[in-house]
Amino acid sequence: MKKPELLITGSFLILILLGSFLLYLPVSHPTHPLSYQEALFTATSAVTVTGLIVVDTPTAYGRFGHWVILFLIQIGGLGFMTFSTLFLMLMGKNVSLSDRMLVENDFTTGDFHNFNQLIKRIFLFTFSLEGL
Repeated sequence: MKKPELLITGSFLILILLGSFLLYLPVSHPTHPLSYQEALFTATSAVTVTGLIVVDTPTAYGRFGHWVILFLIQIGGLGFMTFSTLFLMLMGKNVSLSDRMLVENDFTTGDFHNFNQLIKRIFLFTFSLEGL
């Protein structure tokens, strides 16, 4: 049986490490020298949606770096499991009961019958507000 806390923690760790690697690439910060610790802190802050920074994000990072940070904030804010579930749904795959429980625990609905509707509403609501 999967341990939800390990799955979620591991997912966040992998996302933070991948994000820090991408932010450390020279294409992410073409005009500003950046240490790996600064990239790691920025990635961690973005994924955990804390908003803390150690460098001035608009000037330190280039366009690619900004997109990486935006992606990390989106994944962190909506939840890794929510995005994974959406991608499975879009590919026409079935989502297991344990994965449904993981996502629904985040949103405390407890209603397994309208799970697909829940995921659609989460994304529709989020992107509508961001669009405004």
